[in-house]
Amino acid sequence: MPVSKRWIDFNEENVKELLNTYGVYQLADSKKEVIYIGEGKLRHNILADLFNESEKTASTVYFRYRENNSKKSSKQRQNILIKEFIDKHGKPPKFN
Repeated sequence: MPVSKRWIDFNEENVKELLNTYGVYQLADSKKEVIYIGEGKLRHNILADLFNESEKTASTVYFRYRENNSKKSSKQRQNILIKEFIDKHGKPPKFN
């Protein structure tokens, strides 16, 4: 099951609308190809990615997310998504 069905533009306005709840998220490039799968407090972590001067941030155009009940369930979901990605592509996302 995907994180969410639709991609959201990766910008400050959209990220600041997120609740700071635990969850799992994906970052994608301009082709909507997943380049990173993360977990934790959504607003905090995605904002950190937004303002981090890195190749990952420069490559990110979209994001999507799914809220979870706890850090533990977010970490478990992240591990599942990374495994599914590896099974499909033969390697983890570019920045994982």
